[in-house]
Amino acid sequence: MKTYAITIIFAFCASFLAAQNSYSPEALAKNDRAARMSMHPDSLEAALKLLDEAIAIAPSLVNAYGNKAGILESLGRSEEALQTILDAEQYVDKHNPYYYLGKGSILLKNGRNDEASEAYDWSLQMFEGMLKSKPTPELFINYVTNKYFVDGIELSLAEIEKLMPATFSAMEKKQVTDFFEHMGTPARIKEALLAKGK
Repeated sequence: MKTYAITIIFAFCASFLAAQNSYSPEALAKNDRAARMSMHPDSLEAALKLLDEAIAIAPSLVNAYGNKAGILESLGRSEEALQTILDAEQYVDKHNPYYYLGKGSILLKNGRNDEASEAYDWSLQMFEGMLKSKPTPELFINYVTNKYFVDGIELSLAEIEKLMPATFSAMEKKQVTDFFEHMGTPARIKEALLAKGK
């Protein structure tokens, strides 16, 4: 569950995929290969090497930093994961809530609670604005999870359903409920993110 939770939290990188056309095909290929390899615990070190190569070729390829941080987290190397996220900060759209959500998770794991709280607060404000203009299941899932990280109030599945945007289709509502039924409550997601080791 921990690896899947980290993958969700690092979904902020997915928002950069559309802008990747300007990057070197070689860097993109290395990043994509490393992302696939990261699903196999015995390939994590090799995936890290590929990501370092991708970053060397295209230093502003934020997706590679996010993938690297996720792998480092899954290896229990939280300090290195934090440094990786901080290294990416100069290239990140500062209005992207996924960046702050991922950064907050890594800061929290490193015991930097005040900074984590600030990152979560920023992320929550941005998610709220985005949900008003163009709600999606992914945004909503991360909003609910982030809301728990900020205010610590656990929500039942019924309460989460009541919070869903009225514009969600039956299929979008099902995506959200399926996610929380599979992953558990935001408290369980947070617990998985903060767990030590693999």
